[in-house]
Amino acid sequence: MEIQYIRSCRNQATNGIRGKLRRFEFIEYFVRIGKSSFPAMAPSLSLLVYISLFMKPIADKSTFLHERALIKASMPLNKNLYENRGGLEFIYNKLKGDKEMLHKSAITAYIKGLCKSVPTFDNPVTLHAIFIYSLEIIVDEVKDRDKYFYLTFTEYVEYVCRIGLKLGKDVTGPKDKLEYKVNDFIKKMFEDEGIVDPLKAKLKSPEEDISF
Repeated sequence: MEIQYIRSCRNQATNGIRGKLRRFEFIEYFVRIGKSSFPAMAPSLSLLVYISLFMKPIADKSTFLHERALIKASMPLNKNLYENRGGLEFIYNKLKGDKEMLHKSAITAYIKGLCKSVPTFDNPVTLHAIFIYSLEIIVDEVKDRDKYFYLTFTEYVEYVCRIGLKLGKDVTGPKDKLEYKVNDFIKKMFEDEGIVDPLKAKLKSPEEDISF
């Protein structure tokens, strides 16, 4: 596997990312692993077999894509996010400062401070995973490789949703729904920022109106 990793790297001595794989190199790595695992098969077939046997079972257990699909599909949640977009954007702009996008260190420090009494976030891997899961695909990884450390506003909204779902994972009963869990966290964010001016934001709750 180490040999296949080395063969998948491209000019790492000169491109400033030595010891890391870009996405196309990562894909090539598994193409090489698949071919070395099933040498009698064509490269495309060996990759498909390798994915089916070893990678898909792992992916099926992950909540990464499942949570994103739930967030996008929930009309009550998205209506609530839209109604509260002013306050969310206010906090986003405050955290990112004069930068074009929101840096990972800024949002991580903010969540740690806001949820300092929550043991779940004592483990830095938890927030790191939520950050990574909230990122969208980067088209040009060579030109925009620093983008992996920043959230756009859309990614930040998904990040907020994932935090809310994480905090509400043990909620049961009538409020065991995405819109209520996320709204509880948005409310916590707004209260912490002292957002009461309707010109900045007006907190809308699912209890008030979840009709369309």
